[in-house]
Amino acid sequence: MEFNIKKNGTLPLLKMQVVDDGRGELDSFMSFIETSSIYFSMIDIETGSYKIHLEPAGFVEKTQIEPNAKTEYYIYYKFPKKYTNKVGRYEGEFVLKNTDGTLVLPIREKLNINIIESIVSEEFGETYDLTLEAEISSGSTIFNYTLKSSSPVFYNTTVNFTHTLQTFTGSSVVVTTGVTINSLQKVGYLTINLSGTNYNNLTQVNTFSNVRVSPIGLASSVDITEKVKFLYPGPTTTPTKTPTPTPTVTSSEGYIPPTPTETQTPTPTVTVTKTTTPTVTSTQTTTPTVTSTQTTTPTITNTKTTTLTPTSTQTQTTTITESKTPTQTPTPTITSSEGSISPTPTTTPTNTVTATNTITQTPTITPTNTITPTNTITPTNTITPTNTTTPTTTPTNTVTPTITKTPTNTITPTNTVTPTNTITTTNTSTLITPTPTNTITPTKTITPTKTTTPTVSPVIVPNLVYNLDAANYSSVPTNGSIISGYTLSVSNAGGSISWQPDFGGLFRKSNNVGTDYIAGGPNYVTSQSYSVFMVYKLSATSLGRLLNTQSEATKDWLMGAYSNGLSKINVFYPNFGINLTGVAGDTAWHMDWVTWDTTTNTGKIYTATPTSASPSNSLYSGTSASGGGFNQLRLFSRAAGSEVQTADIGFIKVYDGVLSLSTIQSLHSQYASRFI
Repeated sequence: MEFNIKKNGTLPLLKMQVVDDGRGELDSFMSFIETSSIYFSMIDIETGSYKIHLEPAGFVEKTQIEPNAKTEYYIYYKFPKKYTNKVGRYEGEFVLKNTDGTLVLPIREKLNINIIESIVSEEFGETYDLTLEAEISSGSTIFNYTLKSSSPVFYNTTVNFTHTLQTFTGSSVVVTTGVTINSLQKVGYLTINLSGTNYNNLTQVNTFSNVRVSPIGLASSVDITEKVKFLYPGPTTTPTKTPTPTPTVTSSEGYIPPTPTETQTPTPTVTVTKTTTPTVTSTQTTTPTVTSTQTTTPTITNTKTTTLTPTSTQTQTTTITESKTPTQTPTPTITSSEGSISPTPTTTPTNTVTATNTITQTPTITPTNTITPTNTITPTNTITPTNTTTPTTTPTNTVTPTITKTPTNTITPTNTVTPTNTITTTNTSTLITPTPTNTITPTKTITPTKTTTPTVSPVIVPNLVYNLDAANYSSVPTNGSIISGYTLSVSNAGGSISWQPDFGGLFRKSNNVGTDYIAGGPNYVTSQSYSVFMVYKLSATSLGRLLNTQSEATKDWLMGAYSNGLSKINVFYPNFGINLTGVAGDTAWHMDWVTWDTTTNTGKIYTATPTSASPSNSLYSGTSASGGGFNQLRLFSRAAGSEVQTADIGFIKVYDGVLSLSTIQSLHSQYASRFI
């Protein structure tokens, strides 16, 4: 079995699949693994000495896309850079230990590991240019973040930041997140969809703050440029040109060709709207009017409001009015005179349909002076302040000429059937057939509309107020140092807490000395909603409380890990039990989020692992009036120094509100790759 990894590399993971060979031993073997501590060792074949000796390894279940696929299990180890710094050939092994004994894998063949030369330089250049781009668009409010590097990155490189956007009304929108470029790549992407945020309430004034790069050590050689682009959909004007050929068919003793009538109607129509919403909008509106001219005017209205529209409309239209007017009409008549046919002009009183421009109160789809609730969807660029009634007259430039060219030279012999757009009454036997023409007739209408627009308040993302991340350190923090505005209390006289560079940086507690601890953060004991996000991996040396309140004077609070004689994980106790004993402990990496909503006295815990899918719901939840928060956070033990837990902690992040499920899923996507 051969495994290759490049010099100074950390990827790929070394994985061994647990295979069901059909002999019925898989269940017992799985039980052995689940109760074991898993370690990895690697021996230099040339010297015979250990390069790696009993370093903690992991065990994971592969997430399958196909629901009916067979479950796969893997034992794995991720190489830190310090163990791949020398090219050579090595032999590796996994060691599983529990109370029943020790098992060494692989069993049937050797695991040969080759560290080979890397084509990527270990060192970064003097200048390391990163560009952080934000493209913000509507459709709710969508943030597309792109992180670009001037050259391929050697490590997984993350830029964390807080993006604050000013609004016309209400609180600012604050997005705290990060974008990662994976090793040997130049670009990373992140999309966040704030479905409850009103895009049109953004002023386009925005700032970036708390911009940080991890892993630590890059900061002195990184230049970050931020670019922001807002995408607004523009209005569309669609002029309509409608040619309407109207053939006139005359049946007579001879053949008279049909005469086409061409009507050209270019009509954009603009509506002046009175609205309680201050609108920065140029709205192109076509208003349908139904008149006796049998005119169909389709309306394309995009209005995303429910509108009460009292409308009193005077409409200047071209109306067909039937009037009895004696007119001098040259009517060709077929006269039989000694075998010849000659047209004879006559004076004929006719009933003529005359198109006249009149201001006519016409029957319309919208009755005059009527409040008409109209469900309309209008994507417009609208700045909508809340609770403000500002009637705004927005005239839309409307050009509504109706250009109708109707050259009709018609020879109408007597006894003729003429389906035309003209009703002609003569003193002859003429079958008069009205032919309605469906024409799009523009109407220039000034419609004062009073619109009530409900405004959706933007969703406010809780602020990251405390960020104890080992990636931002190169050693254990010193006592009295400041982080996120809070003073750290650090005691490490026993030397049991150390900083390790693995997984981008972590804090490790190696024994049960209770006087060694790190504590800090806000006082959220009462009247404060909050969220805490922690990534950790237990060791079995000592079992106790992993993350505890520093002061238990008012409330007892803990999360992460707890022991009642047996190791438990995914624990949350905000002064009452939400989960203390539900999940057995192990030594894999875990990602836990706990939230507390002080308005409902409800606590929840969400969990995942770096190799699992993002949480789809809370694992446990509970409600109690006695619940609450913490007074600073203490790592690795209880406030008095008892119940010590040995473990690795990657980071602890505290937010001043309840994180949404979508934000938790985004954080999982952002940080999972760091701990694989």
